Amino acid sequence: MVAWNIRTLTTEDLPAVGELFTQTMGFTRPLIHNQWKFARNSVGPILGMVAVDEGQIVGQYALWPVELRLGREVVMGAQSVDTMTHPDYRSQGMFTTLANACMELAADRGVEALYGFPNSNSYPGFIRKLNWDYTGDIQSWVRPIRFSKHPQIPNIGGWLANGLARVMPKGRTSDLVLHTGPPSAEVLEQLVAVWESQEGVCRVNRTSGWLQWRFDPDSCMKYEWVVAFRGAEPLAAAVWGIDMVKGNGDGKLAELVGVDPLAVEAVLGWVVRQALERGCPILSTVTNLAGFERPLRCSGFIKGRRIPLIVRSLTNRTLGGNIHDHNSWRFIGADLDTY
Repeated sequence: MVAWNIRTLTTEDLPAVGELFTQTMGFTRPLIHNQWKFARNSVGPILGMVAVDEGQIVGQYALWPVELRLGREVVMGAQSVDTMTHPDYRSQGMFTTLANACMELAADRGVEALYGFPNSNSYPGFIRKLNWDYTGDIQSWVRPIRFSKHPQIPNIGGWLANGLARVMPKGRTSDLVLHTGPPSAEVLEQLVAVWESQEGVCRVNRTSGWLQWRFDPDSCMKYEWVVAFRGAEPLAAAVWGIDMVKGNGDGKLAELVGVDPLAVEAVLGWVVRQALERGCPILSTVTNLAGFERPLRCSGFIKGRRIPLIVRSLTNRTLGGNIHDHNSWRFIGADLDTY
């Protein structure tokens, strides 16, 4: 018989959850990041269940609320994040117990669709025990920047790789004007309109409020915006950040939107140049957005590993988009909590 009990996660648990994260993941996340992630989400606070033994939190399962645009419909959804079990409590059925309780909590709160990107350890449990569906893989992309900072690259080889990375293509700016810094509310609304124009797809819904929260400084990712204009018209935008959570200095391409291929290439080129100036070891993203493969390649990105996408419905009604159809989904870095 197990010695632990489960209960709903509260904001008062964040310091203890942070300690569990350090024990299970091997590095420490800043408390301010956890407060931003768990308590200040513009869509609603994180939904979570914790396992407790003699007052100590020894396990957690959490769902990060998001609005999902499924076809023409916007519904409450959530991303599966931060699955953790203390090493001393593994193989006791904790993951399944917490996940089932959390999904029941989410359904009671009006969440109708879930998605996630599990690691190899949790993937079998999601598929075999929790009734999630694997739809296919999402492509990751990597742009080498400064390999000499990578712990697995020898010093001499690293410096040679640095030189090669600097001469790799960085994109073009053409006749566009690039504006940096968070865009105005008016420009944000124009960018949101671009996302909303993509009909018949499943994706995280963009609103100006969500974008402002998602790229807040308290995320500890040092996000920066760039928008490409031709005249007064915004044609493309990108958001990138430096990972201060893990502390490895990796660059993350979190957002990319555009209606003009040259404008997309221009904002990507600006991001690459910033990553070069800051000395990031790599710049990475995860995306399957149509039309962006060529601009990514033109900016020196190469294909990395493929990441499994899993989904689960929490409702019996027919949703506005088929979440089980892999080809209907559209993702970019910020749709993953690690970006």
